[in-house]
Amino acid sequence: MRFHFTPRGMHKLLVVISMMLCLDAVEASDSPPGSMDDYVTCAVYYRMIVGSLSSRFGSDLAELVNIQKENMYKMMAMARSAATEEYGKDLGEDLFQDQWQAIFMDMTDQINRNYDNIAKLKYRYNQRCRKLGGKSSVIGSLTPE
Repeated sequence: MRFHFTPRGMHKLLVVISMMLCLDAVEASDSPPGSMDDYVTCAVYYRMIVGSLSSRFGSDLAELVNIQKENMYKMMAMARSAATEEYGKDLGEDLFQDQWQAIFMDMTDQINRNYDNIAKLKYRYNQRCRKLGGKSSVIGSLTPE
């Protein structure tokens, strides 16, 4: 597979790569590591990354988008499992849904409803979410075969 980018497309790609490599800052969490809150936060974070990549590049970076979707689904499963373990099946699912909506709205506000501002989320959540088990997708996914 070969990637062919216009100069503008290459610029966008470089912006995305540089944002994804920004791993220095981590937002502190009030909940214990591996809690439902952490997993939901990371699931929503990966959902926002998928939205950003899809809106900016369409299907040009499908492999990268798929890796982020896998991260999102993994975090969703872990969040649901933690919620069920802590609160029971019915209440756990309700709390998961409520938490998803609250965090989604918060992250949407953080980027000012504009996927071009996704670097704000990456700066806050990327390293923490990778520590919880999210796969890195920058280098391997962009190498031509």
